[in-house]
Amino acid sequence: MLTIGESIKKHRQDADMKQCDFAKKIGVNQCVVSWWESGKIMPSLFSAIAIADALNISLDELVGRTVASDERN
Repeated sequence: MLTIGESIKKHRQDADMKQCDFAKKIGVNQCVVSWWESGKIMPSLFSAIAIADALNISLDELVGRTVASDERN
């Protein structure tokens, strides 16, 4: 299972975005993206929502959460 930082990096790279472009898209400094990806800091919930939206993924996907349909009931 990926850490949230590893997930951000993977999905950002899959979207073919550089850190600086991604940072501009979500309104943070590039060094913040670097800190997230390296695990030095964790994004806030507000930032996690912006990250997921910018990467066109769900929050569940961002944090590596998967729930089988049987477990939802």
